[in-house]
Amino acid sequence: MKQFPAAKVVILRSCDYPTDIAADVLRRNAIRIAELRSSQDQLIILDR
Repeated sequence: MKQFPAAKVVILRSCDYPTDIAADVLRRNAIRIAELRSSQDQLIILDR
């Protein structure tokens, strides 16, 4: 993140589950992810 100071990153922690479940995790957190753009935060870590 130091190399890319404006980067916004979403990480799926322990993503050892099927793609459809990962898509559901992203869908459930869509508002939070969308708000990241205008946030001072640079990182969101999502769990299943």
